[in-house]
Order: sequence, then C-alpha cells, then structure tokens
Amino acid sequence: VDVAGDIILDADGGDVFFADGGTNIGGLKNASSDFKIESKVQDKDIKFAGNDGGSGITALTLDMSDAGTAIFNHDITLPDNGRLVIGAGSDYVITSDGTHGYVTVDNGNLNFDVAGDITLDAAGADVFIKNNGGSRGTLKANTNDFTIGSTLNNGPMIFTGIDGGS
Repeated sequence: VDVAGDIILDADGGDVFFADGGTNIGGLKNASSDFKIESKVQDKDIKFAGNDGGSGITALTLDMSDAGTAIFNHDITLPDNGRLVIGAGSDYVITSDGTHGYVTVDNGNLNFDVAGDITLDAAGADVFIKNNGGSRGTLKANTNDFTIGSTLNNGPMIFTGIDGGS
C-alpha cells in the first residue's frame, strides 16, 4: 500500500487482527474507546523495537508470561516533578523537583536490605535526623571530625546496648 495521504483502517467491529499461517498472533482493538494492543498467543511477549546507531535493539518488552512485567533495555527517564508511583495505594513515591530528590512512603516502614554496605555520601557533610518534620539530631563529617549531635534544646543523647541479654 503506497498512498500520498493518510491510511485509515475503519473496522466497525472494533478489531484489527494480525495472523500468521492462520494463527491469530495479535490485534489492535477498540475497548470502550481505549486503544488496546493485544498479544493473542499464550505467554508471548509484546516488544517495542528500534534502531540505535545502526544496531537493532528491543527497547521494551512486556513479558506476558509474567503478568506483563515491563523489562526496559536501558534507563527510565522522568521529567522534573515526574513521579515514580509504586503500590496499589500510591503509597511509595520517588520524585525530583530538579533541585532535590524525594522518597515518600505514606504508610509502614522503609527498609533497606542489602547484601553489601549502605553508604551515605552527603557533599554538604550533614545528615539530619527528623521526626514528623522536627529536627532531632545530626551526623556531621567535618574535615577532621565526625560528630553525632542532638538538636533538641536540653535534649539528652542516650546510648543504649544489650548487656547479658538485657
């Protein structure tokens, strides 16, 4: 098909099917005015491919044998104030406003479970400890000193440990 203008596929049934050897492998559908791309063969993926500098690549695979898990070949980029929202209740959000980065967890805890070390690298030399927005303490790494400090007025610093099981 070679036309100087547009090509319009108008199927009153709402479906355009792609078949190979009589087997329906995919389709484009009108699903209540939503545009639906559908893989019709059980556990076969939907792939978005292109050409990167002369090499063929698969940029994104939607893994239909794993409930549609998205597998990106490279980065996922969001604009400033774009949000990565995780969870059915949108309760875990990662975002950047272009100056500062934020991780927000609206319920429960935020746990880090790593096989190696956890590194806090603050070029400003301070790590602030807060509770409900109120300052409680700091970790400071100055040129020759490392300090742990309470920021509460007349607030004690208490160090605890376990001695003999108590």
